[in-house]
This record gives sequence, C-alpha cells and structure tokens, in this order.
Amino acid sequence: MPSDTERAAVKLLVRVLNHPLRKGDYENVLISALAVMGIDEDGGWVKVTDYTTVYSAIIKVSRMLVVYQSAIERKDAVTERAKEVGVEAAEDEVPSIFRYVRVKVQKFMTRTSGAPDAEPTPMDWILEMRTMGLKIQYDTLIPGHVDWTKDEISFRRARFSMGQLLDIMHGLVQEAREILAELTMVGEGEGGGEKLRGALPTILWASIEDDHSEKRPGYSFLRDDRNVWTQKGEGWVFRQIGVSPRLARRWGVDGSRAEDARPGVFHPAARRAYEHAFGQFRERLWLLMHMLGGQPGRATELAGIRHSNTVNGGVRNVFAHEGSMCFVTAYHKGFRSTGQAKVIYRYLPQEVGELLVWYLWLVLPFWQEVQGTVSGSGGYSAYLWADEILAGARGGQDREMDQLGGLGLDGGGEEDEAAAWTWKEERVWTTDRSRRIIQQCSSRLLGSQLNVSMWRHIAIAIANRYLNEAFGRPGEGGPDEDEEADDINDSVWDLQAGHSTRLAGLIYSRLLMQFGSGSAAKQQQFRRVSQQWHRFFDFGAEDREAAAGWKIGVKREAEPYDGVRMEARLRRQARLRQVDLGGQLRQMTGQPGATFRGNQAQAVQAIIEGHSPVVQIMGTGGGKSVSFMLPAFCSPDGVTIVVTPLVSLRTDLDVRCAKAGISSSAWSSRKAPQTAAIIFVTPESVVSKGFRDFVSRLQARQALDRVVINKCYVVLEGSATFRPKLQEIGAAVREFRVQTVCLTATLAPGDEAAFFYSMRFDPRRVLTFRSRTTQKNIWCSVVEAQGHGKGGEDAVEAKVCEVAVAWFEKVLWEKATGKAIIYADSIERLERLGEKLGCPTFFSSVDSTEGKAARLETWRQSSGSEGVIVATNALGLGIDVPDVRVVFHAGMPRMLRHFRKGERHGWAGRSAERFGSGGAAGRERGPAGRSSNGGVCGGRRVPAGGARPDHGREDGPAPLRGRRGGMRLSPGGAQAAECSQAERQRRFDRWQLEREPMQEGGEANRFLQQLHQVQNSCVLCHGDKEHDNGEHVFSECPRKASGQWGRVQKGIRLIETEMFTKRRFEPFSGCFHCGLPQGICERWEAEAGDRGQFSAGSGHCQFSLTLVAMFVAGMTRLPEAVGKQMVKDAMDQEGCAHEDDEAMAEEALYRWLGGRIRWAGIEASRLCRVTALIWDRAIGEEWVF
Repeated sequence: MPSDTERAAVKLLVRVLNHPLRKGDYENVLISALAVMGIDEDGGWVKVTDYTTVYSAIIKVSRMLVVYQSAIERKDAVTERAKEVGVEAAEDEVPSIFRYVRVKVQKFMTRTSGAPDAEPTPMDWILEMRTMGLKIQYDTLIPGHVDWTKDEISFRRARFSMGQLLDIMHGLVQEAREILAELTMVGEGEGGGEKLRGALPTILWASIEDDHSEKRPGYSFLRDDRNVWTQKGEGWVFRQIGVSPRLARRWGVDGSRAEDARPGVFHPAARRAYEHAFGQFRERLWLLMHMLGGQPGRATELAGIRHSNTVNGGVRNVFAHEGSMCFVTAYHKGFRSTGQAKVIYRYLPQEVGELLVWYLWLVLPFWQEVQGTVSGSGGYSAYLWADEILAGARGGQDREMDQLGGLGLDGGGEEDEAAAWTWKEERVWTTDRSRRIIQQCSSRLLGSQLNVSMWRHIAIAIANRYLNEAFGRPGEGGPDEDEEADDINDSVWDLQAGHSTRLAGLIYSRLLMQFGSGSAAKQQQFRRVSQQWHRFFDFGAEDREAAAGWKIGVKREAEPYDGVRMEARLRRQARLRQVDLGGQLRQMTGQPGATFRGNQAQAVQAIIEGHSPVVQIMGTGGGKSVSFMLPAFCSPDGVTIVVTPLVSLRTDLDVRCAKAGISSSAWSSRKAPQTAAIIFVTPESVVSKGFRDFVSRLQARQALDRVVINKCYVVLEGSATFRPKLQEIGAAVREFRVQTVCLTATLAPGDEAAFFYSMRFDPRRVLTFRSRTTQKNIWCSVVEAQGHGKGGEDAVEAKVCEVAVAWFEKVLWEKATGKAIIYADSIERLERLGEKLGCPTFFSSVDSTEGKAARLETWRQSSGSEGVIVATNALGLGIDVPDVRVVFHAGMPRMLRHFRKGERHGWAGRSAERFGSGGAAGRERGPAGRSSNGGVCGGRRVPAGGARPDHGREDGPAPLRGRRGGMRLSPGGAQAAECSQAERQRRFDRWQLEREPMQEGGEANRFLQQLHQVQNSCVLCHGDKEHDNGEHVFSECPRKASGQWGRVQKGIRLIETEMFTKRRFEPFSGCFHCGLPQGICERWEAEAGDRGQFSAGSGHCQFSLTLVAMFVAGMTRLPEAVGKQMVKDAMDQEGCAHEDDEAMAEEALYRWLGGRIRWAGIEASRLCRVTALIWDRAIGEEWVF
C-alpha cells in the first residue's frame, strides 16, 4: 500500500498534468519546467535533436502516473464499497481500472478534442512539440563521430583495429569456455576450455529438432522428445560431483542428486564460488550474443529473452534452426503507420551456440536444483537474463496492470501479440548492468571503454565499410510522425540493428566528413546476415562445413573484405622491401653509429625478400634478435610470432622490444591475445589448438608475416620425458604455411640434418647463415673426480663443493663482484648441492611462475658469495646476466651444446670460467674433439669465445651500400619506411596507453576470482602443492604451530588495527568494514542511474577480512626483500617521499595504502591493487618450463 506521502505526491503530479493552458503556455508549471530543462550547462539551449527524447520520457512517465493513480483510486473505491456489500460484490460493482484510466486519458492525456468545452493541456502542447522535434530530427544529419584509418576505427574516445576487435571476440569465447569447464566440473585451471568438446555430452547439430510453433508451457528444444540425445545430460553435473571424492567433499554431498540432499547439505563456500562463476559466465555469454549475433539490438530487447515457454503465455525467444542457435526479438517502431511489429532473428556461430546449449542443458538445471533445494522454492525463471533464476510470485497490483492491454497507450492488436516476445514479469538485467558488462570487458580486453550505444554505432560502421556490398542499401523512405517507417526494402542489416535504412544514413556511423551534409524469406536473409557477420570475425567454421555438406578441403567463398586485406598485406610487403635498413637500425637502437655486424645484414635481407626457411647461426650476444625485431620495427602492421623456450627469456626480449619502440605481447590461453607487432609464445603453447586457432585468425586477416624459432636447437632436446612438445614444433609450424626463421648460437654442422628433419625442412630450400660463434674471454676446464668423498659422499658433488668454496673464498678475499651457476645433471643432485652449499635452487617444478621469477630476480640482484644458484640446464637459455664469472657442471654434460650454457656470461668485459667435473666414465662421454666453432674442448683450458661487441665494433663489416634484391641499404638513403619515426612513436605510445587499462582490467578480474578462491580457505596454504588440501581454513591450519602461521596471524591483527580501527581508508575508497571496493562488497548497493555512487544497503560483507589476510599472507610467502621492494616500487611510481623516521614511515605507508585510486574503472584503495600484485607474485599458477 502506498503511504500518505506517496499518495499526495502522485495526486500533485497528476494535477500538474491536468492544468489547462488558459493564459499562456509558460504560465503552466510543467511547460516552464521543461523550458528550464532546455538550458544546457553553458547557458545556451539544448539542440532540438537532443531534446526530443525528453518529451518522450515525460510522456511515458506521465502515462505511468495516470495508471498508478487509477489503480490507487480503484483500490480505495473497492475498499470503501466492501464495507457495505463485501469484497467480491465490491469488485463487481466498482468500475474497472480501464474506465478510470480512460477518463483521465480523454481529459488531459491526448491532443485537445473538438468538444465545445475542451481546453488545451500540457500534454497537448508536449505532443505537438515532440511531433515537430521528430520531423526536425529525421531530416537533420547529426555530426559524424566515426573515422577510419586503414582498418582502425575511431569513435569518440575509442580507437582500435579490426584485428584487436577480432581477438577480444575469440578471447571472450575462450574465457567463457574456461568458466564453463569449471561449472560443468570437467576441468579447472588453464586448458580446461579446450577439453569441453571431448568431455561434455555431444550436441548433435545435424539432427537437432525444434518445433517453433509449440506454445506448451515449459517447452524448449531441450524438452522435445525427438532429441533423444539430450537425455545424456540429465543430472550431468551431479554425476560429476558424485564420482569425484574431492568434489563431493567440497560440496558436502554423498549422493548424486539434489533430492537426496537436505537444504543445508550443500557447503556454503562451494555455493558461493559456483554462484560467482555462474555470474561471470552469464555476463560473457550475454556479451557474445550481443556482439556476435549480427547487428546489435537494444539492451532492453535482449533483457526479455526467454529460453522456455511460460504458463502466462510468454513465448520463448531461443530456438534451434537448421543446425544453429538463434534468438528472436521484436520492437514496435512505426507500428501505428504499418500495423506491424518488427520481428528480428539473430543467429549465433556454433562456437557461441554450443556455449548457450551447454549452459541451458547442463549448468542451469543443476544450479536451479541447488538453489531450489536450499531455498525450498520450486519455481524456475524462464528468462535467460533474470536477476534470480528462481521465479517469484506476482502481486495483485501486477494482475491489475495486465488489464491495461486495451487502453491504447502503446498500441494494441497485433502489437500485443508481438509483445509476447518481450513482455517481462520478473526482474531482469537492467540496461545499467548491460552497460557495465560491456564497459568492463572492453576496457580489460580492448583497452578502449565501450558502451551499448557506442557498440551499435561501431557495428553499423563496420557493416557499412566491409559487408554491405553483398546486400546493398536500397532507397530511402520517409518516417511517420511518431517513429521511422518500415519500408519493405529496408536493408536487413539495418532492421537487425533496430532502425530503418533511412535512419541509418541519418544517424548511425556517420563519418567525420559527413558533418551537416517475420517471413521465411526474411528469416533466411537474417540468417545470411548473421553468418556473414560471423565470418568477418572468423567464427562459424563449423557452420560453413555443414553448409558445404561436411566436405573436407572445401574452400570458402571469398568475402568482399578479403581483397582489402590482401591488398593491405601486399602494400606492407612492398614498403618493407624499400626500407632503408641502415637508417631504421639506427632509429631502433637509438645509436647514430650503429651498423650491421656478422651475418645480420644478409639474414635480414633474406627475411625481407621472403625466403623460407631461414636459419641464422651467430654467436651469443651477436644480435640475432635483430632478425625479427628490425622487420617488426619497420612494418608494425604485420605480426611476427617468436617461439621462446623460456618465459624468463621472453621477459628479457619483451623489455628490449619496449625500449626499441616495438609493441610486443605474450600469448596465453587464459586471456585474450593483445594485438602487437611481436607475439611471444612458448613451445608447449605453439602446438596447442588454442594457439593454432589464433594463427588461423591472423592468417584470415592477412596479418601474420613470419614465425621465428628462437634458440631453435632446443627442438633437438625434446624427448618423452623432457618437454615432449618440442618434438611437435616442426609439424605445427609447417601447418602455418608462413615464412619460418630459426635463430641459434648452438647448432653444429653435424646436427643440421637432424634439426632439418625435426623441423620438417627440405634441406635443399634452407637458406643458412653461419658466422663465428667463439668468445675469447670464456675459459673451460675439466676437473676429474674419482672414488668417493668423506663418509661415502659422491665424489663429483664433493669436488664441486670444494672448487666452489675455493672460488667463494677468493671472491671474498678480493672483494670482487659477480655470480656463479652450478649446473646439476639431475634434480636429486641439484637439491643435495643446494642444501650443502646453502644456496637457492632453480628447476622446472621448483615453484610457480611468479615464484620462479622471484627466485631469478633475487639472484640477479645478488653478487659475490650470495650470488650463487644451483640449477638444471633450464637456466641459461638466452637469459641476459652479464656478470656471471664462473659456471660449474656437476657431472660432465651429455652433449656439447649443454656445456655451452656459460656462453652468454662475461659480457661486462671481464673473463669468465667454466668447470666440468666428472668421473672417468663421465669424461669418456664428455665433449671432446672439435666444436662447431673450431675450438677443442677436452681436459685442458682453451679459449671459447670473445667479448660481446658493440654496434660498430672494429672487426664488424663496413656499412653496406647499394641495392640488393630491391632493398636499399645505404645509410643516408631516402626514407622509404612505412611510417616516419614520429608516426611510429605515436603509434607505440598509443599502444602502451591501451595496454594500461587492459592490464588493470586483467589485474582486477584475477583479483576478484582470487577473492572467491581464497574465501573460506587457508590463505597460508592456498596454492601450495605440499600443504593445500582444500579442506581447511586458516584457523584450522595444520601449520598452526609454525612461526609462519604466527606471523600471518599477527600481521592480520596489525593491519586490522592500523587500517580499520584507525580509519586509514579515504572516503569512497572502499567498504570501511572489509576494505573492498563498494562495487564488489554486498554491503553496498548502486544508486539509481548507476553513476558509480553507492549507498549502504541491507547486505553484509561477503568477504569479511579476506583482503587483509591475502595481503599479509602474500607478503609472508614472498621473500621479505621482494615483498618490500614491490611496495616501495609502487610508492616510487607515484612519487611518494620516504620518511627517515621509522614510525613516521609506517604511518605514511598505511595512509598511502588507504588512499583512493581509480582501478580498472572502479574506485578502490591502493591496498586492493597492491594485494592483487603481491598475491599474483606469491602464488602464480602458470608454469615457466
């Protein structure tokens, strides 16, 4: 029941609507208020084209007020009459709500009638002004906002290329697959998404049946008895839990069905984690359906989609049709003039369609059953984007609202029938939520923030530029007085976008230079439009195969945009061949005297001329990376894939690329790829299906220029027990059918045949460049060890310790600097040596990615006796550590190239030594005879190389002049590069700016996932392979008696006191109870309009002090120096001054942590972001090797 205040407010507003215009228009309070609203912020008048929507909003709100007051008046009349005759009789005697509303509509809600006593009302004036405004609007060209540069589109502040857009589409699909793997319990962590098709029940697309005319309540294609294959999915997730003891313990169930469980049986922590993943998946599915269904509809159209028929006559919108999934929406523009509502079909590519089917088939029934069991409710929502998947009951007022269908406020007849598609009885996602979804995902994956309206403009602009040639744009027609007309010749692209072709030319995707100046046939047209949209983004391969009759090797028809892409590739190659390489080398290095050295010029020339395969053998530090960096620097529009054997080496190369102004990115199956000139990838990833699909997309848009195998000799290292995927690189790269370049300093002539065979190269076509690989300042020695040491100790290990200790003492005596590496031939020996010498160890499974990076960085920063590390041969593949003075091999290396791990050391101009230690047997199989560079490696010391030369060194070649193969090499030649240095720098700077929001978005997204993972688990043991069993919380940790647990507990109390008790958090930086952003904490609710403002609601902090626990545990699990350095670096980045006084420094630190920042589009405290970075570093999950 409305309160007295609400009744008075409604009565006042309705009286304002019923205020006749007797003296003059502006004597009326409503019209005067509208006039005030017409003043813009600068004191001028709002444009007519922008103000017309205000009239429409006033009209809609006025109608709602009239209906609401009529409902109140009738209810009061029924209540009053019921006192005399009873409720049932009163309901019959009191006039219907229709009559109450009609009286008001005829009096002051329409144009002035011809009755003698009729007087104009504010609504008459508003309708007249809106009609005039609409006529002006439909005849006025709006200013253009869209601009194109090559394949880059800019719209307002957003700017990105079609390649970037394509990558985020596929990145979203991959993210959705990963989450779906978690929801269906078939795999968690990286790679789970690739297992879906083999692990989940098969969708029989070729035989799927769906009766589109069936209106039986509850019906969907999944309930069609002809689809027998759907029976395999019944109770799928429950069965997965039932067969896994680990999942059963996590969920707290023993049975395989919810009906076997009591309401409280499902573990709350498991439910909360599943609910979070469920919401994350739905958001990605909504965005994929919105962006890949074809021309985008309005957010309100998508909000009302049903997946099943409902008992109140609601017809579903999701259908299966000819082996594809589609969804149908309707809108009613121009209904009064045409008498028809527009019904729009949008088809999904199979990559997205299968996600939708698996969600509706496997995931949604499970979660509905769990939620129903816990809450005791049996009603399920039929809406795809319902706020709650359990349906709620409707009140009496809602039933009265149903009687308004014949009032004529929004049309009737056929329009009411069409409204069955979109009518909503439950709370569904609002346009604000839709906007937040697309904003957050676009910022995180694209680097530019989009919203629903911007995407509509951009999608239409893409269709205009690339796709409309196939369908054309017919002539233009005129609109009616209310909305645009529906011409039967309207382009289906425009109809699918929700407007006529004429309106598309007037409003949407206007270029900058343009400033001021439901039949079956239709359904098939919509299908073709959607499929062409899929192909543009490289989706729908399965759909094309189905259309071709599943014939292998059928080549798809060329699309209008294929020619544009091919022309761009040919122009890129032609410009690259005309580049002044000498000048570009000097620009890239920033050294005016830089010249090519060794075989650099010849190798780069061959690469630019397109020879393939190219093998370059050049000494360590000789500059092999120039062979892929310089072409990428000269032609940043193309993509070079660089396969690197180590993540640590990739990091070094990424830093060098950034210094040279070359955009680079690392490929990961767990996140959307970032478009860049150089893409780094590990050998294990390059053979994966996800990466092969990524390469296919690059080739489809003619963007892939070459594949480079760095440290290519590692291909020969692969075996059944050591990195077996190395053996598959050759076959994978051959499938790419692109220029292949191999770089190495360690490929003996005798190994070439084996290497060519492994890489699937034809030796007759290989172009090999080999130059001197010796280094004169590295000395090699072999120390023979026989018998056993003291107490039966291994002789080799004893000798290594003896020689190493002697070197340590020498370093201490001379107060020298430098580092030492001890290579062990087994992990067991490595661990024993590390324990004996008291130094850190490094091997493939010693730690997580971030943990190994921390170990490596700690070693890099050390020197002298502390700069010693014991490692396997995984350490040393191209890592730039210039001050290594000695390398020990505990056991003679099996191969010569293993013994050369020390080549890269000694760069600082000082000599370095290398010792090999082994028994007699070891010496017999050790390296002997001539090496690949002509040196002899045996039991005596011989020079093995020279110091790393600088550009322009004395023994380097003279600058090259003249032309060879159409390539200019003269150092002072004309600039024929693709773009000037200033333009290239501008593009690189913009690329870096785009990366910042993407990195922030990735940080925030991972942080939110980690919050749910850590919640109700032990922060000390989480992610620890040795201690994490997933079954205990911090307070019950088995390590409770350890000093580390005590330090974490003490730290949590300290931070809780300093940050919360002393109120260090800046206003609006987060919740004052848990420290998390208000946009995450359920204690806070977004205010109306969703302008980033929140107010305290009725909820509670769902994460309690999880943020504090993660911060303290992360700092504890990291080496102390690493954690402190991370915080210091973050403070230095903001220019914070450091206090000398310890107490003042601690006070400043807590104030700084509580400060408010803008992080990934949300207001948060620095504590949140610092915790995210520290936790990432402490428990990273991606393997380096």
